[in-house]
Amino acid sequence: LREFGEVLTDMERRGVRVDAHDYLAGVEVQAREDREYHVAAFRKWAASRIGPDGLAINPASSLQLCIFLFGGALNKKTNEPTEHQRTIQIPREEIPPEAILAFQERDQRENGGSETEQEETPDSFDMMTAEQLKTMCRGHGLKVSGKKSELKARLRGHFLAKNGGSEESTDDFGTMNVEDLRDACIVRGLSDRGNKNALLKRIREDSAYANELISANCPRDRDAYKRISEALAEAVRKDGSGEYAKIMAAVKDKETAES
Repeated sequence: LREFGEVLTDMERRGVRVDAHDYLAGVEVQAREDREYHVAAFRKWAASRIGPDGLAINPASSLQLCIFLFGGALNKKTNEPTEHQRTIQIPREEIPPEAILAFQERDQRENGGSETEQEETPDSFDMMTAEQLKTMCRGHGLKVSGKKSELKARLRGHFLAKNGGSEESTDDFGTMNVEDLRDACIVRGLSDRGNKNALLKRIREDSAYANELISANCPRDRDAYKRISEALAEAVRKDGSGEYAKIMAAVKDKETAES
């Protein structure tokens, strides 16, 4: 034992040279592949229990796992049932493509299984160019990135959510301090890490996603057309730069030419 003890003390004193550079890199790659596989397997099992929402579960979220696995169970400390249902906002980029596809298929079934879209009433946004849509988004503090369809959905959701667009032309997030921004992120279920610019970007992207959801779930009927038209008229009235008035004039000319 004495010789073995001397070996141990020598190892501790001198150290042991280990060349594990390639090995650790390979293990990291394998670990990431294993994680992706097991996350996909877990989400598939969760979807078999609760439907498409299971495909969007984040296994790293203790809140989501607690509600999913133990929701409704009796809390021994409070003697009350635990929360069994909650709507959690998830950033769009974190939702797996298969979950989005499953949501679309579910919505299609709930709408009667018809693959044909309901007849939609075109509005002023349909007549705008991509640059005009970006100008409108920029003026209302919305993201200006994305496809033309995304810009239109973002603006529709914004005006419909604000019930006529009577709000100021820019959001209030820029006037908030870092602590208030962190609180806003926590309320929305977002990460509160990062500097002010990172927090602003995160909140505004979440707001853009929420507006797109509102637009997607709002029927494109005459009532929605009327509300958007009223909102745009109010926005033109409040705009001091005259940019909105130019855009709406171009839209009116285009509508006249196509009628």
